[in-house]
This record gives sequence, structure tokens and C-alpha cells, in this order.
Amino acid sequence: MDDNEPPRAPTVGIDIPPGYYEIPLDQVADLGDRYLPMVIDAIPDGVRGSASAVVETMQFLIGTMISNNALYCGIGVHRSVQSDENVVSWLTVSSFAYGPARNPRLVIGDLVAAKAAHGETGHLEIIELGHRPALYFERTVSHGKPEISGYPGDAEEVAVFQVQTVVPSEDGECIAVVDFSTANAPHGPEYRAMILGMAASIEFPAPSIELGSLSIAL
Repeated sequence: MDDNEPPRAPTVGIDIPPGYYEIPLDQVADLGDRYLPMVIDAIPDGVRGSASAVVETMQFLIGTMISNNALYCGIGVHRSVQSDENVVSWLTVSSFAYGPARNPRLVIGDLVAAKAAHGETGHLEIIELGHRPALYFERTVSHGKPEISGYPGDAEEVAVFQVQTVVPSEDGECIAVVDFSTANAPHGPEYRAMILGMAASIEFPAPSIELGSLSIAL
């Protein structure tokens, strides 16, 4: 292997919940041809003229995720349990070779310290998922409203609800990261149990997949 080539992301097994449409990470260049019609159908009439800009933004974001060891990206549309509103969300699974073997609780301690050092604020918990610890981090952040003509809403900023769970392997050598976000921020808390279920399903390395299973090997 080329010395300049980045190390391959560790393989993991994980359950992907129903309702997510996977975006193939090896076909980013084809987003325009494959997904532009879908984007046009999914967005309000008033902003359909900006659909190409939306797809180009998706290409940039997905390319950035790939460079950060993303193994899976998916867009989901689910009916809210509180109303008839459709909630659109973004799901990403990544993995990293973390370091030498050691107690995974020490890895979690490092991650907590890193978030504090970077000034990240939100609701943070160290939780137990069966026989191993995991880091749960939840927050709502504000982003500038996209410069798209006809974008709905009068506010200059858009609130985005985010959840991140980090699960170390039993030997502490690898970590898997599940990132969830939705601009339907009031409905974001409805996804907490789903994200925790995904985190609990993570296996290192990826197991063999049985027919009919919701698990995927990444």
C-alpha cells in the first residue's frame, strides 16, 4: 500500500433503520443524473429552480464525509409520531482506527476531553450499551439560511438538531460514530431511541450478514 494512502476505515456491522435511502458513496459524481429528479420532486415548487444547487451542495458535503471515513450516508423521511408532518433527516456512519489496545472506557474519556477542548457544548452522557460504554452527545445548533431563492421561512438562521453516538471496540483499537441531524429540530428528540438502538447494534468487525437481516456490513 502507498505510504501516502490513508488507512482504510475499520469495518463494522450495524442495523440501519427502515426509511433511509442510501446514497452510494462511490457514485458521488452521478448525483446530478441519479438524484436531481428526486430532489426536484421532494422540494417545494418555489425552490425547484435551485435544485441543481442543492445537488451540487450534496456532492460537496458527501465528498467531505468520505474524506472523514464515512462508510454510510442516508437520507430518511419519516412521519412524526406527534403530528402528520414528514420529518427529513440525515444519517452518517463512520469508523476510525483509534490506537493501541486499551480499556474502551479510557477511549471514551479521551473523546469527552476532546469535545471539551474544542468548546463543543450540548447534552453529553456516558451510557452503557450491554457490555461496553458509549458516548452520547446531543445539541441544537443554528446555521445560516441557505441562499436559495424561495427557501421557506423568514428567519435568517435554521436550527438543526444533532445527535452523535461514539462506540469503541472491546479492545479500544477502533471507534464507530453514528451522526444524525435534522432541520426539523422540534421533532429531533423523537429519534433518540433509534440512534441508541443503532449504537447498540454495532459490531467489530462486521459480522456475516444473514438473509432478511436489517444489518449491513460497512
